[in-house]
This record gives sequence, structure tokens and C-alpha cells, in this order.
Amino acid sequence: MGKTLVLAEKPSVGRELARVLDCKIKKEGCIEGAKYIETFEEIEKYFKSNDFKIKEFIQIDKIPLPVFSKETNEEKNLDKKDDSSDESKWIIKERHTSSFSRRFTLPDDIDSENVKATFFVVGNNASKYPEVVRQIAGQGHEVALHAGEHKDFLKLNSSELAGNISSGKKVLEELTGKPVKYMRPPHGFRDWAVMETASDFRLKVVNWSVIPRDWTNPGAQVIADRVCKDVFPGAIVLLHDGDAPSQTASREQTVEATALIIDELRKQGYNFVTVSQLLERK
Repeated sequence: MGKTLVLAEKPSVGRELARVLDCKIKKEGCIEGAKYIETFEEIEKYFKSNDFKIKEFIQIDKIPLPVFSKETNEEKNLDKKDDSSDESKWIIKERHTSSFSRRFTLPDDIDSENVKATFFVVGNNASKYPEVVRQIAGQGHEVALHAGEHKDFLKLNSSELAGNISSGKKVLEELTGKPVKYMRPPHGFRDWAVMETASDFRLKVVNWSVIPRDWTNPGAQVIADRVCKDVFPGAIVLLHDGDAPSQTASREQTVEATALIIDELRKQGYNFVTVSQLLERK
């Protein structure tokens, strides 16, 4: 019987998935259990080091995902039309995290392109850098909530969840003088409890449509190419202002890529709007 491979976009998420799936055997680029293998390394690197071959790519929700198999059973696995019985194939939906953990200032020319965006902000970070939040709002951008404190909402009880959302919403509204209408939960994780609690605070949960994985710093042009390849009318593009608290990677590539994205998508006839403006048009 084959094992299910779970792909995570970064080590912190990978380790948590491994814990939940009872994967305890640490190997190069992965943690293995009785039924699952969890990997957070680059996909190509992992499979080459573990004797897999990339047979083909499949397209799911505009994200190309590779189908892998061992040489010993690749023909058997890939020739099947009914994927539900193929235990060597699987798809795990990608998630992410975002928060700036160090001193952060906006570029002086941030408004030169006359492009407005929605910033999903962590309340704790807003308290540390109130001038940044005021600048964002003052230049006509939309401020939304990411969390009061960047924690996995699925692990909080009802009281902790409500307190987290309430504190973050309060901070942002005090700094901007405007009601906060939208929330993107950490990692995009949500269940009925998260949705209902958000509704209690009159917040609409909004995730994303296009995720170029800019936090991995693959290069400004790569980030821009990924966005422009996958974008479509009405899409919400996810870019990061910072990293997880334990990381300090520069966001210079994201800033550079943003300019490339704006230029290319304007050539294609796209306009840039906030989440509120987007929903008003639908």
C-alpha cells in the first residue's frame, strides 16, 4: 500500500502537519509516518533525493502541480483514469503565513503608481509600528485584519478566538479611524467556528486567488511571472510585507516584483482596486 505525500510550503507548517499526521521518522527533506510522508523542501529536490521521477504536471485551480511516482509503478499509477483508486497521487492545498517581524517602513514612492491595495495587518505589529498603519490608510489603501496575534485560529478555543480577533480589530480601527470590514486568518486556516466568530464581529473572511510564494525569495522576475501567468479578472493577488516571527528575510524582491506586475498587468488592461472596490463591482 502506498503512502500519501503531504506538501507544505515552509518548515513551520510542515512540522505541525507531521505532528498531526503522526509522522516521526526524520529523513532528508521530509518526516515519514506509517501512512503519510510530509515534506517542506523544494519539490524537485525532495523527489530527486528519494528516487522519484516527475512524470507530468496537472493543473488545479490555476496552480500547476506535479504528479510523481516511483519508477517501479509509475506506468500503473499514471495510466489509471480513476484517480480515486490511485494511492500514489494526492493534492494538498497550499497555505501561507504573513507578518512583519522587524522594523518596516513603506517606500517613499509607494503611491507614485496610483495603485490602491488592501493590507491585512496583524494587530500586535500595528501596535509596534502605528505610523506605518497610519501611512497606509492615509494614502488611500484599505486596512484589514490578519489577526490580533498571529496564531493558528483552529487551535484556539472560542474565548481565545474572539479575544484575538477583537483585540486586532480594535487596534486597527483606533489607528485608522475607520471600521475594519475584512479579515484573512493566519495561514488562511478557517472552519465554521472561525467564520461564525468573524461574522459576530461583522468581518468578512477573504483569502486569495493567486499566490506566487514570494516569501521564498525566488527572484523578482519569477514572482512577477507567476502572478501574471495565473491572474484573471477579479483575482486577489497575495504578496507579503514580512515573514514569520522566526525569519528575517528581506522583502526587496517583493517590492521589485510589484512594480513589474503593475507594468505588465496594465499593459493587459487590468486595473488595481481594493477588496472593497472589487466586491462592490461584483
